[in-house]
Amino acid sequence: MKRLFIMAFLVVIMTVTGLFFDKKDTLASELTSEKQNWWLEIGSDIGYQKTDFWFKDQQHFGKAVLDTMGGYRFYIADYLFVDPYLRLNLMGDLGGKEQNKFFWNNNLRYGPSVRVRVEHKIENQSDKEHYFRFNYANFNYYAEYLHISFIDRGHAIPDNIPRNDFRTGFNSWISADNNSKLSKGNLMGGIWFEMWSDLTYHTTNFFLEGKDNFCILTLSPKAGLRGSYHGIALEPYYCFDYVQDFFNKDWNKEAWSNNTKYGPGIRLSLGGLTKRTDTTIYLYTEYLNSDYHSRTGSKSVGLSTDDFRVGLNLWMPFGASKGSQGRR
Repeated sequence: MKRLFIMAFLVVIMTVTGLFFDKKDTLASELTSEKQNWWLEIGSDIGYQKTDFWFKDQQHFGKAVLDTMGGYRFYIADYLFVDPYLRLNLMGDLGGKEQNKFFWNNNLRYGPSVRVRVEHKIENQSDKEHYFRFNYANFNYYAEYLHISFIDRGHAIPDNIPRNDFRTGFNSWISADNNSKLSKGNLMGGIWFEMWSDLTYHTTNFFLEGKDNFCILTLSPKAGLRGSYHGIALEPYYCFDYVQDFFNKDWNKEAWSNNTKYGPGIRLSLGGLTKRTDTTIYLYTEYLNSDYHSRTGSKSVGLSTDDFRVGLNLWMPFGASKGSQGRR
């Protein structure tokens, strides 16, 4: 049954992505005609999380994440690329309490990677009306070999934590919306939808030595309303985050890899002020609940089941990937 679910998930993502390709109206064909090869993508998220779905007696986290990928693009077609790249992911907790110094929240992951990307884009102008459509979609097969280094904040780092992880799998990002005039002036609005999907096999997942092999599915859709004025948009939404490890060893049943989070959020999008259609900048706040899957058993006992979070999110691509979007 689980194998069928994985196969169905992949077929749906590939089918949906394929349906949205139209070289006549995609921005991708315009960008690739310039034959830019070098590319860089910078993503960042910094904010406060009340519980981070950690133990109830350990609260208040100030996480900061910087995720950068840069490499060289080989063009197979206007919508099909091969991208070897280097990845660097830096995570730190800015709090000063004992739980903020835990090594899982303070580390650097880096290493060589490659992805094969299928991509669709339509240039989106915030002051132009359009019907509900998919503005962007990508589907990637990727492989990464990452090393981890821990930031010493005085918390003991066990010797049995693997320092390397090979991961390979599929991920996808899609976004869709409509844009209509809400008044005779410059007030625009509509509905929107976006979704991040990922199915990845990990050799170690940086967990514990001797506890290897993970196959983790993540589905993260958001849907909401938008009201925008001169490049600033207010977007209330509802989000859903499903995570499941499909393998069946004891370590595949951890609470962090088998849960469903859901709840309302609102964000203030400022990307329209940058005069770059490919940049995402927004302030956000969310209140989420979590249901731990039954397979976690006693592993979820004592963990928080809700979380309040507020933060700042940034996504900015350069070079050949200009116009691309990623997880937000």
